[in-house]
Amino acid sequence: MAPEIPANAAEFQLSLARALELRSIQGEGFIAVDGGARGKRSRIILTSPVKDGNRLIAELREFYGTNPEESGLILEDPFGQAELERYGFSLVWRFSAMIRGVSPLPAPDRQVVVARVRDEEALAEAERTIIEGFPLPDLRPIRHGTLLPVALLGAPGFTVWTVKVKHVTAAAAVAMTTGTSVGLYWVATLPEWRGRGLARTLLLTVLRAEAPGLPAVLTATESGLPLYESLGFKPVGSARWWRWRMPDRAALIA
Repeated sequence: MAPEIPANAAEFQLSLARALELRSIQGEGFIAVDGGARGKRSRIILTSPVKDGNRLIAELREFYGTNPEESGLILEDPFGQAELERYGFSLVWRFSAMIRGVSPLPAPDRQVVVARVRDEEALAEAERTIIEGFPLPDLRPIRHGTLLPVALLGAPGFTVWTVKVKHVTAAAAVAMTTGTSVGLYWVATLPEWRGRGLARTLLLTVLRAEAPGLPAVLTATESGLPLYESLGFKPVGSARWWRWRMPDRAALIA
């Protein structure tokens, strides 16, 4: 596993936590964000393979206290190695962890307008496009600022990008640039605009702007693999996402 993938994912979630004013913790081998009353924002990212499952669970229980979400907490394992069933976790998704090395990129299609979001109105449009295009049904009805709070406009390394066709925001994506990589997140195109190469144009523009000398990382669904592979991304592992509903303390017994 390329270390840039978990490191970037962790910084992405911590940036969101700071913008949303959520509690967070950076533990040994993980970061955790407490979504509290906002719900759906709680997230755990493993930043190194699990060495001591009991210790990890004990630290998470101490941080979260009582489970704040009926649907459970999501834990992202970019390494795809943790065996967490015995602690009350259930496996919910698998994604391809991908990285693109530093190499030349073709020029994007200039027939559409790709722009970095710089104001609140454009941010709200990007948020709507991501929620409807990804889609993210848990965030409907849409309340602006739930996914992309205004504070993110000034967050270091955090950028939001959109594609406009005939003055309509048709696609959007988020980038997290650190000192070692640029991560791509929430790449979404509205259903009525799919199949026109908008996501490709969007990503080419973002990569040329954000990562001229950095590797780029992402986790991809199976349907997104052809696009990312065509841009030079290569699979380096299988990320697994788990749901956790706060097991009884008996689960901590070896």
